[in-house]
Order: sequence, then structure tokens, then C-alpha cells
Amino acid sequence: MFRLTSDKLSVVFADVDGTLYNIDKGATPETIYDINFLKDNNGHFNLCTGNPYLERMAKLCNDLKVNYIIASSGAHIYDVAAQKILFKALIKFKDYAYIIDLILKNDFQMVFWDEEEYYLLKKNHVWNEEILYYHFLLEKTKKEKVLYYSGKSKDVLKIEIYADNKDYNSESLNAFYKKIKDDKNLDITLTSINIEIQAKNINKGSGVSWMLNNVYKNYGLVANDIMTIGDSNNDISMLKLTRYSYAMANANQNVKANAKYHTSAVEQNGLGEAILDYLYRSKNLARKYMFHEFEDKGGHND
Repeated sequence: MFRLTSDKLSVVFADVDGTLYNIDKGATPETIYDINFLKDNNGHFNLCTGNPYLERMAKLCNDLKVNYIIASSGAHIYDVAAQKILFKALIKFKDYAYIIDLILKNDFQMVFWDEEEYYLLKKNHVWNEEILYYHFLLEKTKKEKVLYYSGKSKDVLKIEIYADNKDYNSESLNAFYKKIKDDKNLDITLTSINIEIQAKNINKGSGVSWMLNNVYKNYGLVANDIMTIGDSNNDISMLKLTRYSYAMANANQNVKANAKYHTSAVEQNGLGEAILDYLYRSKNLARKYMFHEFEDKGGHND
């Protein structure tokens, strides 16, 4: 039962918010235990997130001993151990300048960054505290890093647009998305909380593909060998790419429809359960205590 059917490297690309953890509670001990089981059995655990690779994500990578992080929804790939940027794809200022003009005419908020600088379009906005909470840990770092846009021409890794109120299903944001979604120079996704914008054809799927073509091909791996998991619309591009793709129970129906497998919710260790399922399906690797061995004592034959 426990004979391995493959000795290939096992590779996981996991979303963060709503998949690895709920930010206020962090990853459960069970999830961390299952991530370590993967790593202890010839596996790589990688993050694939819409977040910038700034203070919060850097600490998370260090705490979990992540191999690689695909940040900014595919626009920024970083080798954590080597502390080296492997790939970046910038949005040209000329391609998004008109969006700034549109947002300045209403009450939306826009945040954008490259690997060095981080900007908020508006200094006072209902979303600012939550946005910064997701990206930074310390007030000192916020004061040092956060800048306010002053008209400077700037190529950036990613743009996020937030509604004019704290409505997570804002009709006005949905309407704005419909107005810009067909832009030929940008990759634009509506999530449950904001609008995400990257350079054309840059998304989580393109980030995973880049890793397969430039890092994991050296291990003899293809898309059918690796696992992806997420809960949001920005995860769909990577879920479509792989054989072992998992949607969290807390994902929306669109995400679930594009994943091969489903798992439990984030607070129920859905990520850990999916990792164990992936290891069992891909190479027959399982913890022995997950199975029961019965001996026939001679009393029953049924």
C-alpha cells in the first residue's frame, strides 16, 4: 500500500489569503504540519499570491521556508533562498495613465507598486487601513515605504482598484470593471474585493508556467506533475493549467468549476488536506496512520 509509484519532486503552488490562512488567524498548526510533511518528503512549497513581495510576504516566506514566491499575481517571481528576482513584468505608465484619470474623477482607491516603491493614489480613503494591513506588518515600515502619487510617470508590477465604499460586492466597482476589462494592453481581473491589473498575459497561470519552463523543467516536471490551489478568481488561470488543481470550500462557484478537485475550507485545513491528497494521487505517498490494518482473528469472515 505504501510503495511509492513516483520519485519525482512534488511541487505545490498555493494562494495565500483564503487558502493558506485567514490573515487575522494565520495558518493553522495542522496546515503547517502538512506543509512540512510535503517538504520532508521531497517536496517544494511555493506561494502564488496577489500580494506584493514586501514585509508581510517576506516574513511568511521565511517562517514557512518557502522555496519560491510568485507575487503580484504573476508579475514578480522571487527565489527566496537565493534572495534573487527571477522574473518581473512591468505595466508601462502609458498603458495605465488613463485609469488614474478615471479614478481621480470618482471615489475609488488605487494602489500600485514595483519592487522598490509602493503608492496609494489617495491619501485618505476608507480602504487604506485594510490595504496596508494586508501588505505590511509594522507602522514604521508603512511610514518608510508608503508613498502618495504626485503625477510621476512610473512603470509598475501591479495595480489594485478598490470601491468607493467598504462594500465587498460593489455595483460601482463592477461597472468600472466592465468599462476597462477589454483593454488590449492589460490583464484585468475582478475579484471578490477589488480589481487587479497586470501587464498583458501576466497572471498566476503565466507565473506557474514560467516556473515550469525555467526552473522545474530541470527536475523533469510538467504541468501534470504539480499542484495548484486557491479560492479566488485570480487563481483560475493557474488552476486551469495543472492536473492536480484544488478549490477551497470557501471559493466561489466560478473557481470551483475550474478546479479538478475540491477541499475543505481554509479554517478546516483545506490546504493541508489537499496536499495529502495530491501526494497520495501522484505518488501513493501517505501517512501510515491514515490507514487501518485489520487482522482476521478467526471470529468473522464477513
